Amino acid sequence: MALVPLLLAWVSYRSAVVAAIAYGEAVRVAFDLHHLDLYAALHLELPHDPQAEQKLGKRLSLNPPMQDLVSAERGQTGSARLG
Repeated sequence: MALVPLLLAWVSYRSAVVAAIAYGEAVRVAFDLHHLDLYAALHLELPHDPQAEQKLGKRLSLNPPMQDLVSAERGQTGSARLG
């Protein structure tokens, strides 16, 4: 009888892991499908080639706060590192 809560906890944990993986995949797919819309919403110039897009994506994800990067991309002053 003492094993019932343990088994229930294990099943719940495994279900939560599966749900988290599915959610992560859904978020990744949403970004893959709508990344150009994201650039437009941030008022960023669309990349001209895959290498430029990869560089912009890395800069957006590795350079918080993003507002500084967006301002710098627009040509406004800000404290973004553009390297």
